[in-house]
Amino acid sequence: MREATALVGFLFLAILALCGFSAASRAQTGAHDINEGELHFLTDPPELPAHEQRIHVAIDFESLKSGWVRVKQCHHRLAAVGAMEVVFDRMRVRALRVAQADGIGRAWVEGASVQLVDVSPDAVLCILSENRALRVDPEGSYEWRGGP
Repeated sequence: MREATALVGFLFLAILALCGFSAASRAQTGAHDINEGELHFLTDPPELPAHEQRIHVAIDFESLKSGWVRVKQCHHRLAAVGAMEVVFDRMRVRALRVAQADGIGRAWVEGASVQLVDVSPDAVLCILSENRALRVDPEGSYEWRGGP
């Protein structure tokens, strides 16, 4: 369970790192301003709910032999941006496809990534994939690998 939580955390951070800025948001906040100035902690939570990601991982007997698991990840309340991509390690993903893309102008798979255009604040994106996430030890133990 701890490993699955780490995978969820990594994927959330990867999504956030890959979010682009729409032209309107660039006009309000330049990309060069993101890491400049003093750090200010919020005293009250933001009005809008935060991005939420749910991941379901299916591990079967074949997974225990091969290390490949089936994954469904759904993102709720994505950042409202003009374009965004969700990028996977091309050596550790296969059978990548978009299962749901509500509130998104266009979503498609390109190589080891899912490309999004015209993302609304209430968007829902669900991605299905097979991921090489289990390391099978010759002595019979397993290690979950989430992240790069």
